Amino acid sequence: MIIANFTPDKIHWTHEGIGGVLKPGDVTEFPDNRAKHILTKFDTRGVLQLRYGDNEEERRAQAMETWRRFWEHQVIVFNQHNEGMKNANKPYIRAPKHIEDHAKLLGIGLVGPWMIQRETPDLERMRAENATMKEEVSNLKNMIEKFILSQGAAAIAQPAPAPVTAASVPGDGDAPAPDPDALIIKAPAPIEVEWDTVINTFMFKSKKQLEPWVDDNLGVITTWPTWLLDKLNEKYVGFYDRSIPVEGYSEI
Repeated sequence: MIIANFTPDKIHWTHEGIGGVLKPGDVTEFPDNRAKHILTKFDTRGVLQLRYGDNEEERRAQAMETWRRFWEHQVIVFNQHNEGMKNANKPYIRAPKHIEDHAKLLGIGLVGPWMIQRETPDLERMRAENATMKEEVSNLKNMIEKFILSQGAAAIAQPAPAPVTAASVPGDGDAPAPDPDALIIKAPAPIEVEWDTVINTFMFKSKKQLEPWVDDNLGVITTWPTWLLDKLNEKYVGFYDRSIPVEGYSEI
């Protein structure tokens, strides 16, 4: 007699002192008495007899349907028991490993403080998208910080307009001089910097974040006004017991 195991489970059988394992997908021929013993014990779990002329795909589907019904029933019975324990104000019973494993395979939650969740393709996709979004937000935040810092540096480095002097006004003998107002060189509009925003780029950094952030932005930081460097240095010393690596700030 031919016995087939078309389920995901390993079937451990014993008969007349001899034992063996039917692995998932195994199709094995046994003596009739042994085959009948295995079927009697495991047919409710999806193990079946394969006869000549059977449509294998249909038999596989039948085996999986039987397997699914069996384990769904086992998980439901366990959950009902634990619900009863809860209603009686008694502690939950931990699910045996075989119940826990099959609950995961079937996507059924277990009643208890651990609550198994099924890993679905949608859930995995959402996690991947969230991770990508977090990375994009982090990159955008870094770009904004660098822009804010560069604006502060540009404001400090903005050159003063060149003064207009008599020597710079052209003339030709008795020719009338041009209107001096027309020769005034207008200064570029000052860059408006919200220093509170610049301060916020470092004031909320954690101890783990601040030092690498200072190292990454040191070129801009060295252009800051003294009062702003003092604020940064105060926070830096509080974290690391040493001053910022900027000239004029001695080590403590």
